[in-house]
Amino acid sequence: MKIGILTFHNADNYGAVLQCYALQEYVKSILRKEDKVYVVNYWSKKIRNIYKLFPQKNGLKFKSIILDLYRSFHTIKRNIEFNNFRKKYLDLGPDVFDDYDLIIYGRDQIWNSTIKDDIYWGINYHKKKIAYSASCGGEFIISDKALTLLNEYDKISCRESSFTKQLSMLLKREIYTTCDPVFLINTWGKIAANPNEVGYILLYVIMPNHYIEDEAIRLGKILHKKIVRIDWINQVNYLFNVKIHNRIAISVEKFLGYIANADLILTTSFHGTAFSILFRKPFYVFKINKRMDRIIDLLNTIGLSQLYVDKIPSNKIPEQIYSRDIENNISEYIEYSKKVLTSFIGNL
Repeated sequence: MKIGILTFHNADNYGAVLQCYALQEYVKSILRKEDKVYVVNYWSKKIRNIYKLFPQKNGLKFKSIILDLYRSFHTIKRNIEFNNFRKKYLDLGPDVFDDYDLIIYGRDQIWNSTIKDDIYWGINYHKKKIAYSASCGGEFIISDKALTLLNEYDKISCRESSFTKQLSMLLKREIYTTCDPVFLINTWGKIAANPNEVGYILLYVIMPNHYIEDEAIRLGKILHKKIVRIDWINQVNYLFNVKIHNRIAISVEKFLGYIANADLILTTSFHGTAFSILFRKPFYVFKINKRMDRIIDLLNTIGLSQLYVDKIPSNKIPEQIYSRDIENNISEYIEYSKKVLTSFIGNL
């Protein structure tokens, strides 16, 4: 059997490539020797535009052109680093969908309504198809066309419980809630590249929060720790903030290494949260106004909702986060998800 994985693997985004790699590796581990799994090398126009050197914009302004030129060096570096990771770790297959006996659609925000690409809903593919931990990113508008396509899926699981309930009501069938693929494997330390820094607080901010930088600087001063921030491209305003050390367009391996070796992680990112948990690091997730469900759902599931904050509740690094109960919750969540995915594939 030839299995394809369809996701946003071409996005120069740490979470996107790491969840794809994890799903690939776990599926490989449960297949027979004669079965093969590949990442379908499909790249939608929408995703391509987001991550290309000069994204398409409505109208051209002189200021925008100057900023794009300023950032272009780091954009190129970022693309090189992500391409290196894809070449080394992802088994890329053709985007001829009928070459595959089964396609696994997921994780990532494949059903985010802003993407507007029916390929991710399963159009023009009528063999066996399942969705594993599919997400809408909090932006889901169901159309009659999408509903028809979803009814063709043999099995579906979602990452967020709220999305599971919504789909279950619409499709009138059982939908499962499963963990993000990054939790399915435990070998992240083998590919993490350790940074030179020690004794630092790590900032990883995707969605903005008004307090997170000030809180990081305040706590770093109290604890005498450096503040390191990971970002994709160099923002102009970062040049004037000498209190934060920016690491721009680092490799995927370095991203993992910075999380694994941080003394404390402050983030607004789902995968910043997920890898903090996977590496058993102390962390706080700062509240955001958009796409909150995925983070809140994860923290509630494993019993760490108190780490979703407006401001840091104390002037010290939180200790003893991972109690026996929390460890049990994490293990149960992962084992249940593995059983669901294994049964999805085994039954087909």
